[in-house]
Amino acid sequence: MKWFPVVGGPKPESGVASTLGKLAVGGVVGLALFLAHKTTAAIVVWSIGGGVAAISLASPAARRAIDGALARFGRAVGTVLGTALLSIVYIVVVTPTRHVRRLLGADDLHLRDVDRPTYWLPSDTDERKAKYVGSMFATEVRTPGNRHPWATALVLFAVMFLLAEGVARTQGFGNAVLYHADPVVGYYPSPNQHLARYGGAVRTNRYGMRSEEIEPKKTPGDFRVLMLGDSTQYGGSYIAQENIYSSRVAAMLNKLGGPGKVEVLAIGANGWGPFEERGYVTKFGAFDADLAIINLPLDDVNRPLYGLMDVPFFGDLNPPTLALEEFLNNLTWRYRKAHAGLGPAWEAEQSPLGIAEYGRLADDLHRTVPEVYGAILPGKSSGMGGPRTDASIDWLEPLQATFKAHRVDASYPQGLFAGKGKPEEVYYDDVHLNPRGHELYAEFLLDRLVKGSAKLRAWLGRSGQAAGAPPSPTPMEHP
Repeated sequence: MKWFPVVGGPKPESGVASTLGKLAVGGVVGLALFLAHKTTAAIVVWSIGGGVAAISLASPAARRAIDGALARFGRAVGTVLGTALLSIVYIVVVTPTRHVRRLLGADDLHLRDVDRPTYWLPSDTDERKAKYVGSMFATEVRTPGNRHPWATALVLFAVMFLLAEGVARTQGFGNAVLYHADPVVGYYPSPNQHLARYGGAVRTNRYGMRSEEIEPKKTPGDFRVLMLGDSTQYGGSYIAQENIYSSRVAAMLNKLGGPGKVEVLAIGANGWGPFEERGYVTKFGAFDADLAIINLPLDDVNRPLYGLMDVPFFGDLNPPTLALEEFLNNLTWRYRKAHAGLGPAWEAEQSPLGIAEYGRLADDLHRTVPEVYGAILPGKSSGMGGPRTDASIDWLEPLQATFKAHRVDASYPQGLFAGKGKPEEVYYDDVHLNPRGHELYAEFLLDRLVKGSAKLRAWLGRSGQAAGAPPSPTPMEHP
């Protein structure tokens, strides 16, 4: 009886399904790299995968050559890994076990059994040999069915599409925060949104603020703070509404005890700079605020007035249907931005314009707001007590000089977070804050307002430091 029957016939060629399979593998690997913030590597993998798939579909000869090369590569990698792993197992496990068993008198093959007529165990029957040895080693050529290869390709594509859509949705895609395009502001968060994303709820009021609902004029006896900022103030979808520093400041101010309610109006958006913030004040006014705070990291001075076509966000008139739609939109925007030529020469021309616009924003606020403050958020290195390594290091002094000339008390609390947690606990990346960072920054802003705002102290009915205010954070730098 033959243990390994010989199967004749030519080896079947790989078809469209094989090509789509390789494309799917490249897509999954690229997605994993993208989610690990390795955007360049992800683009390279996707480009290679797409190119290989295109060539394979265009030419059967090229497909055979690619399949052969991948097969040889797979065998080589498998041989190397198998040799390495099995060698380790043999040296570390098999050899010591054999010696220990020999010392204990084990003789599974009866090599030392002199009473047996043979050194080997009796041979099994042919039927059992064919059954068990064949199931371990024998392979059979799959008989082609009647299904057209394009049907297989479509099924595989549908499965991979649904899998990719599911993975993207687990990462927060598909439930996008929407923005309203505006010729004066550029864009701002669409009003009246309430959604969950990345584990954090996002709510906007009728003015697009990530704050509670408000009236244009405050109630007599209440105190109102207007905060203007970018994504560092907005907090991102991964920070729950109650954990962003504007919400924390509102909660802490209300605990101090005043004659009315404190309202903190937080308007900011991802990608905003001085032009968008001034545009918002031009369009909506200052909402009868008692004081205003301009929040920013230093690189906001490089942001001109631009609209939704220049950022990877979706407008409220055409929201995304699929998670993959949002994902691909974000990916293509990153690619366009990386090739937009926004280098040091562009920043050298744009930064003076942005700094000057902050001065004009301050002038607009001063027309209706009694007190205006500036809060410059330090980057991770300087915020944790290290050196100022921001790419925007040269913009701090001219920005503070402009703020001073326009009657804005601006702080830059270098070392604010030193000794208060690990960098990854405080910062989400090089400039955005994690919930712990929002908590610490809210305490800093509260202390600064209570000690520095005559308007707030008068409303609280106190002079000097208000009771219950936290101690001043140290160290603090005001260059």
